[in-house]
Amino acid sequence: MLLNQSSLNATKTIDLSTFAGSDGDSNFFPKHLAREDNIKFLARLSDAFNASPRLVLAIGGRVEFINQLPVGYASFLRPEVYEDGQRVDRFVYGHPSGLSFASLVAFAEHVLMIMKKEVKDCACVNCQGAPVPAPRFSAGFHELE
Repeated sequence: MLLNQSSLNATKTIDLSTFAGSDGDSNFFPKHLAREDNIKFLARLSDAFNASPRLVLAIGGRVEFINQLPVGYASFLRPEVYEDGQRVDRFVYGHPSGLSFASLVAFAEHVLMIMKKEVKDCACVNCQGAPVPAPRFSAGFHELE
């Protein structure tokens, strides 16, 4: 499919929760962390997606993600103390491996595959890094069920 420059510059408004075939699993959500506001997270995810020419080309244009993340996924806030002070790190949970995404770019790669309905062929860091499900979270500790 050939795309002209105007179609690549057009912005598509996308509600990720409407995509059938999400592999998200809310059973992997941590109990001890606060959830991040979806609107703020989706704006940052849109920016990360649009910063990648490869992702924009793959979907045929820029995106504005609205409303919700893919079913079974959520962003959580984790306060961390570093040598230069305290900050809040963000992680996306819900991947069926039990691993979290620590990077918007890594999650954007997986989102692309959800949108294309090709999750089984996903090459994101979590899909390639953990073939066996990780332990589930319970009250902030890793426990096996």
